[in-house]
Amino acid sequence: MIKEIIADSMVKKARLLIQVWDEPWQLKDKGQIRAYYQSPLAGENHYSMVITSTNNKAVDNIGIELMQEVPFLNKVLALAEIHGDKAETEEDWDVGYAFENDLEEDSSMTTEHEDRGHSTSAMDLQKEGVFCARLGNMTNKTAFVAQKLEGTIKGLQHADVAYLQNVDLRNEFVASLSLLEEIHRQIDVFQEQLQVCLERGDLGDQREVLAALAECKNEMERTGNNLNHLMFNQGKYAQHKQEKEAEITKLQEFIRQLKLDLARGEEERRQAYRDKELFGRWTAFRHRLLFFLPARRRFFKDNPTLAYIQEVRIEPLNQELQSLQGQLQQSEDLLLSCDVELSTIVSHLYTINHELQNLIALRTGLEQRWHNLMLLQERESDLKSTLCREESLTTSSYYDLANAPVIVQLRRKLFEQALAVNEQYVIKYRAEIVHNLNQVGESPQQWFKSFYSENGKRLDQYESGIRAIWESFFLCFPVATTTLHSFSEKLFQPLRGLIDTLFVDEAGQIMPHYLCAPLYRSRKAVIVGDPEQLEPVRPFTQNLIEESDVQKELHDRICVLKNSVQEYADRGSEFYEFMGTKKKGIILTEHRRCEASIMRFSNFHVYHNMLVLKQEDDSNKLFGANMVALDIRGVKEMSFHHNYSEIAACKKVVDLLIGRYGNHAVQDIGIITPFSSQAEQLKKSIAGVDIGTVHTFQGKEKRFILFSSVIDGVHSKSKGLSYVIGSKPNLLNVAFSRAKEQFIWVGNIEAGLESGNYIEKAIHMIQTHGAIYSLYNEDYENPKYADNRQEAYTVYEDKHELSGVDDRFIESMNELLHANVLLNPRKHHALMLKAMEYCRSSLGIVSPWVNSNVMDEAFFSLLRVALEREVDVKVRFGYSSSKLTLQEIDKIVDRDNYSFRNKEAIKGALQRLYDELDTNLVYMPPLHTKVLLVDDSLLFIGSHNWLSNPGRLLREEISYLITNKQTIEYVKKKFEL
Repeated sequence: MIKEIIADSMVKKARLLIQVWDEPWQLKDKGQIRAYYQSPLAGENHYSMVITSTNNKAVDNIGIELMQEVPFLNKVLALAEIHGDKAETEEDWDVGYAFENDLEEDSSMTTEHEDRGHSTSAMDLQKEGVFCARLGNMTNKTAFVAQKLEGTIKGLQHADVAYLQNVDLRNEFVASLSLLEEIHRQIDVFQEQLQVCLERGDLGDQREVLAALAECKNEMERTGNNLNHLMFNQGKYAQHKQEKEAEITKLQEFIRQLKLDLARGEEERRQAYRDKELFGRWTAFRHRLLFFLPARRRFFKDNPTLAYIQEVRIEPLNQELQSLQGQLQQSEDLLLSCDVELSTIVSHLYTINHELQNLIALRTGLEQRWHNLMLLQERESDLKSTLCREESLTTSSYYDLANAPVIVQLRRKLFEQALAVNEQYVIKYRAEIVHNLNQVGESPQQWFKSFYSENGKRLDQYESGIRAIWESFFLCFPVATTTLHSFSEKLFQPLRGLIDTLFVDEAGQIMPHYLCAPLYRSRKAVIVGDPEQLEPVRPFTQNLIEESDVQKELHDRICVLKNSVQEYADRGSEFYEFMGTKKKGIILTEHRRCEASIMRFSNFHVYHNMLVLKQEDDSNKLFGANMVALDIRGVKEMSFHHNYSEIAACKKVVDLLIGRYGNHAVQDIGIITPFSSQAEQLKKSIAGVDIGTVHTFQGKEKRFILFSSVIDGVHSKSKGLSYVIGSKPNLLNVAFSRAKEQFIWVGNIEAGLESGNYIEKAIHMIQTHGAIYSLYNEDYENPKYADNRQEAYTVYEDKHELSGVDDRFIESMNELLHANVLLNPRKHHALMLKAMEYCRSSLGIVSPWVNSNVMDEAFFSLLRVALEREVDVKVRFGYSSSKLTLQEIDKIVDRDNYSFRNKEAIKGALQRLYDELDTNLVYMPPLHTKVLLVDDSLLFIGSHNWLSNPGRLLREEISYLITNKQTIEYVKKKFEL
């Protein structure tokens, strides 16, 4: 990441320099001791970078790596080294001309910097440039001034430096930059179109453009056919609607006319009845006298008789009205039927229109999808051609595209061209830059001597000059490194924004207040670290915040005793993610260092399974797994935190690794321990291997990491040491994550499992995803790795110290052993009987089970004789956990030997053993370890139950001979032997 940031800064800096390429520098304070040249950039110090940390080794490694890997002003520095301090003579000019010819033959400085590797050029002797100024402590600063600063000044003053100028480099840089920008534009438009297609669902789950286009085409055809069918039906129903509406209109007019005719007929009938009534009145006697009246004459003329009125007028009207009423009812029924039919037609039309609208919208969407997919296909085709890729790009992330091999190569080329442009600018304005560099000082003691002001009294007055000189400094040395401990006002004047970018490494280890002054001097900062790894070393314990006025709810977030720089930065950053409930900065989730299983502890217990583990597991390794735990039990020294049994085991593992991979593998091995005392003892015992505490390994990596835990489970401080190692996951996280290919835990597995903290979790993780090898408890082991046990158990082998042991027993033992290994139950039983016969001072037996088949008359006879020799015989037994005592032997046997048929005999034998040994027989459940210890010198440990297996059982048993004093001392303390 840091190299990417540096490369990007150099490219931006080159672009900026091109913009002011021909603008002259101005001499300021002419004639004064502090005279300086001001560049067109006015001392803004653009794209300068300081890398810092409290970890001195990490900072040094970065500085050394940058100088070795980044060629910058190499040829300028070479001029100083080749010609030294000699005055320029005619001979020097001859050399200069020869050097000029070398440059011409070397095709001058190409954009690829190919001339840097030309073997015939005198300047190829200079393999290290001046890209990074390693400042900080006095040693680094002195070396920098003498070798890099003075060398650069001399090289820039050399007459031959003019031959390094190349006017074509700027154009080549601009061309490459334009090409890269165009490629990124293509990626942007492709990603933009891809996002459009994904958000609309145009592309489908498989993200295959051609398949999506074929699917879209088929859907468009189906939609077109459905649309044509519906449009035909729409026309047909529209015609039916029109016809039905015309029919209804005609019916409505007919009904209206019928109703008018009915109204007229009704009126005529009413009039006929009125006339009939009037006829009757007028024909009465008294009215006859009025016949002469004209109106009556007309009336009787029209209605001569009552029968006439009834038959001629009323009855025909009745018939007519009845007919009209029938027609009206029939027409209204027909109209109602037509209305229903019309409503049905309208409903069909509505449905058709709705379906048409949906189909038209679908067709529009499909047309848009087709357009989007065609545009995506076009942009993908262009991008594939640019990136020289044949496979589909739709499943590639932006990161993958932006880091395609073509772009990576082009970026590298652009970076190299940017370096060349920066070099050319320095050479072009070498006189002004040399003048300013001379103001830096000839030695660390004279650093910016001309601009010194006591207590910063004249800092404001000198500010412009200081900024101008630092700008010239960073033109020649684009990156500077220093530890935070050396980040003082003597090195960097306390001017706001003096540095463009501050890069803080291992920020999880830094106390927050350490960064205040550096941040003041910086315009922006990149804070990189992991607060889940090692915490800061805090030199004080007084919690001053408790005495402050800060709100109590803010104490945990602000307190420097509980936070690091990284935690401050995580909470304050505008760019953040969440890891569980913790707010973090930008989380780098891809883990590429370790094989997957090695990082499972960290990923699960620390990083909430957010890490993407890129390296696959390879079990073709020593002990058959890439994550191994060796159950090494030795006693920690009383006054010091070192464990000699673990040291001996580590030495054997190193020898085995070298034997497997060759002598060169020693540089690939690292041994980590939590305690400096153990680290020092390991260094004395094992040469050539990188050994240190977890803190010294922060930032490092090795192919093979051994972790020596030191804790023994029997020392009075074991719980405290376990707390130091495993109360938090940080220390173990660092230890695991240093191993690239194999992590080997060397320590007491039982003590680790009993810790109840992250040590227990770490061992469980090894047990689940790796291999545990233990002579003390076979339940820890996975049968999957049975074939690798012999190899792993060689770690337990040691030189035999046999003084004090009976030669007859040694002879018998050698007859039964094969390469320190005791096989099958028969040989185990025979060895125990020989031990009882020949032991001189002590005999210790640890056997979870007991059986009368072993504790027979022969056994008790040998025991009695041994006791008569005043041999200290001690027996520890008990398998099932309980609170029973030896006063309850019957219950003990019923519990441990519940399935045995000879329980009564066992009870008798155990009681007899108790009678013989008294307090030297101890019931100590639950036991899993099986031990035979002879004269405190020979320890046999393995799978054989010494007091329950008489050697006749058909099962595999194996035990190993151990003579390591620390291991024997541990066993004696652990089991009180």
